[in-house]
Amino acid sequence: MAEQRDGISVRALLYILLAAGVIVLVAALWVGWTTFQVNHTTERVLNLYEPAAQDISQLSVANSDMQRGVSEYALDPSQESLTVYVSGERRSSLALDSLQSELGSDPDLAPYVRGVSESRQRWVDEVGAPAIAAVRAQQDATAKKLITGARGHRLSEDLDEQTARLDQAVEDERSVASSEVSQFGARLAVAVRVAIGVVVLAIGVGVWILVWLVLKPIDHLRRQIRTIADGRHYHQPISRPGRPKEVAYLASDAEIMRRRLVNEIDEARSAREALEDTAPVVAAFRRELESEAPVVAGLDVYGRVLPAEGVLAGDWWDCIVCPDGSVALMVTDISGHGAASGIAAVRLKHLLVDSLRSGADPVSAVTTAADMFETDESRFATTAVVTVDVATGQLLWVNAGHHPPIIVNPHGTVRELKPTGPLLSWIGGPWQLGEQHLAEDEVLFCFSDGLVESHDSSGEELESRGLISMLSEETQRGSSMADTVESVLAAARDRAKDWDRDDVTLVAMRRTPSQS
Repeated sequence: MAEQRDGISVRALLYILLAAGVIVLVAALWVGWTTFQVNHTTERVLNLYEPAAQDISQLSVANSDMQRGVSEYALDPSQESLTVYVSGERRSSLALDSLQSELGSDPDLAPYVRGVSESRQRWVDEVGAPAIAAVRAQQDATAKKLITGARGHRLSEDLDEQTARLDQAVEDERSVASSEVSQFGARLAVAVRVAIGVVVLAIGVGVWILVWLVLKPIDHLRRQIRTIADGRHYHQPISRPGRPKEVAYLASDAEIMRRRLVNEIDEARSAREALEDTAPVVAAFRRELESEAPVVAGLDVYGRVLPAEGVLAGDWWDCIVCPDGSVALMVTDISGHGAASGIAAVRLKHLLVDSLRSGADPVSAVTTAADMFETDESRFATTAVVTVDVATGQLLWVNAGHHPPIIVNPHGTVRELKPTGPLLSWIGGPWQLGEQHLAEDEVLFCFSDGLVESHDSSGEELESRGLISMLSEETQRGSSMADTVESVLAAARDRAKDWDRDDVTLVAMRRTPSQS
């Protein structure tokens, strides 16, 4: 459609709206200034006069304790009486320091603070300190004269009077400020009403101008875009409205965007078809990470891996029979989760499994597996490799930075297979070999950090102690390893509010009495 050149443009309309905006801005500034005055005065009451009033109250109490302490000390020169004076004198000094900090820059209140400070110092210099010194010199008559004499009474009364004047001055200032807050609040209410009226008027004028010149052309353009967005007519070109000119330009830009989106849709369709073609590859990787315990007489093994996202996990476990007849249990946690971690997990699994099947001990197997990280400094893994002689119960392990596997007996006693070296990374080892004994009916549990680092609704982690409590309870029931693992995972999942934050692995192994 040819562009029409008659009629008002959006730019001209914006100038009109700009003038209305200036009026609105002036009204807003008026409201803002009045609000500032209200807030400033309120802040002065809350942050200056309220704390000052509290400090004066504390000062009055402290002065009273100070004077009472001297009197009691003169009558009963004990450490307890002296402590009352010392405590009151210190609290009085701190209260005055606080008042000086709060009111020292206020020309109306600063003289009152100085008056209290000077009066207090005179009382301390002429009554308090000399009376205490006289008591210590066993001059009780002198001490009592200093306290009860005319000079002592005048100084005490002057201190109380100066404190009362300061209290009254602060209260007067607070009353004035509160009155100002009320006045400013009334002015603010008027300013808000006027500003609302101005805004409503400006909006009304703007709507009256815009509805026929802009909204209708834009609505027509919007209907076209929605028709394209429903996915059935995205090949239909977007027509340009006659006016205003800016909306016509917008329609042209929308048409350019539509053409680009058509290309993106075609590319996305091709990508989806390619993804469908590669789905068997993902399934193959998943099968590589899945494990099934071998059938070994006298041994019950069961484990589960729950990926945090997708179908590939960075966690895996496996259980194999070694050439010497022992059974090797492996649990590994690759950093991250998702497809990239799953691929790295497959590589690491093959390295460990192949090494153990070739007769390597756990230390050699872990050392060989660590070589894969020499070319990938951004990735690391933790792993625990445990071999068990089913006949004798001899247990050897290497723990490369993994959460310590635990051994739980039916009575609830727990032993940990602590780390024997660093995690697997480009930094390397070394790793040491640990040795334990796995008795019949004891259960070996291996798990990943995704299980113990899950949080409940209050943000508390399960942690090892929480998991040990669950495992001990299940072990004492004598359930099969499959029932034990499934029950613990179900309980941990019911407790957790962030279960999908990381991959979760739990494996259990128990020697059964059939090998006796």
